Amino acid sequence: MKKKNSYIELLRFLMCIVILIHHSGFVQDEDIVMMFPFGALAADFFFMVTGYFAYAHLLGKEKEVAGTNTMKYWMNYTVGKLKRVLPFAAVGIVSIYALEFFWPREADPIIDRVLRLQNMPFELTLSPMLGVIPMTLYDLRNAPLWFLSAMFVALPLLMYLVSKYRDVFMHYVIWFLPPIAFCWMVTNYDGVCPWAQYSGIIYCGVIRAFADMMMGVSIYVAARALEKKLGEADITVKFPVTVCELALLALIGYEMHRMLAPYDQILVLYLIAIMLVIAFSGASLTSMINSRFINYLGKLSMPIYCMHWGVYQYVAKFLRRSLGYWGSVGVTFAICVVLSVLLMLIIDAVAKNIAAKKLA
Repeated sequence: MKKKNSYIELLRFLMCIVILIHHSGFVQDEDIVMMFPFGALAADFFFMVTGYFAYAHLLGKEKEVAGTNTMKYWMNYTVGKLKRVLPFAAVGIVSIYALEFFWPREADPIIDRVLRLQNMPFELTLSPMLGVIPMTLYDLRNAPLWFLSAMFVALPLLMYLVSKYRDVFMHYVIWFLPPIAFCWMVTNYDGVCPWAQYSGIIYCGVIRAFADMMMGVSIYVAARALEKKLGEADITVKFPVTVCELALLALIGYEMHRMLAPYDQILVLYLIAIMLVIAFSGASLTSMINSRFINYLGKLSMPIYCMHWGVYQYVAKFLRRSLGYWGSVGVTFAICVVLSVLLMLIIDAVAKNIAAKKLA
C-alpha cells in the first residue's frame, strides 16, 4: 500500500480551515471584515484532488476497469467514496433540521415545522444537484454539501468517458474544456464560484465539478512528467522548487483573502493546479514529509467540512453574543474537531465489529 502524501493531507486540512472561515458569516459582527471572501475556491482544490486520485485509481486498476461494465464500476467507485463521508454529512444535515424544528426562528405551528422536513431525504441521499429541490440557502439546509452532490453527478460520468475515450480526453479534453467552462461561468455568472445557479440544463455546481476534476486528471499527467525530470534531483534543485511551491501556497491564500476580479479567479485556479503538480510530483522537499499526525489532520478535513455549517448555526443561536466573532469561529472549529474525532472512532469500532463477525 502506497504511503499517503502528508503534504497533500496538510493542504486538505488548511483548505478546510479556509472554507470554515469563509462561511463564518453566521457569527460575523458588523465591524469585522470577513477573511477569505474568495475561500470558496478551496472547494475547487478538493475537486482537483478528487480527479487526480480517480485517474490514479484508473491506472492502477486498468485491467479490472476494462474487464467489467465501466459505468457500473465508476458508479460503485463514487458511491464507495461518498459512503465514507455520509455519516458526517448525515449528522450535519439532521442537526440543522433539528435546530429548525425544535428552535424555530418564529413561533411556527407544529405542522409548518413538520412540512419543512420534506427536503431532508433529498439532502441525505446527496441528490439536490439533480434538480429535485430548489438550490437556495432556505431549501438546501446544509449548503456546503452541494460539493458532494455535484461529485455524485459528475465523477462517474467523467471517469467513464476518460476510460472509454482515453485518446481524445488525454490529448484534448482535459486541457481545453476546463478553461472553456471557467470562461463560460465568468461570462454568464461573473465568476467561477457559482454552484446554485441553473444553467438551463444542469446546475453550475456540476459544471464546476466536472471542469475541476478534469483539471485533476491533467494535474496527474503533468505531475508524472515533472517527476520524470526532477523526481530524483538532489537538494540543490529541490530546495528552490520547494520555495516556489510554498510561495504559491502563500500567494493562493493571499488571493483568496482579497476581492478578486472574475478572470483573476481563473488565475487562482491555475495557481492551485501548478501547486498540486509540484506537490504530487515529488520534485520538492515537501514530498519527504511523513507524519501520522498530519495524515490524521487530512482525514479530519471532510468530516469538518460536512458538519461545520450546522455547528455554526448552533453557535450563532446560543453562543455568539457571549463569544464574539473570533471566539465563535474558534468554538465552531473546536466542536467540529471533537465531533469528527468521536464519529470516526465510532465508525471504526463499528466497522471492526462487523469485520470480526464476518470472520467468526
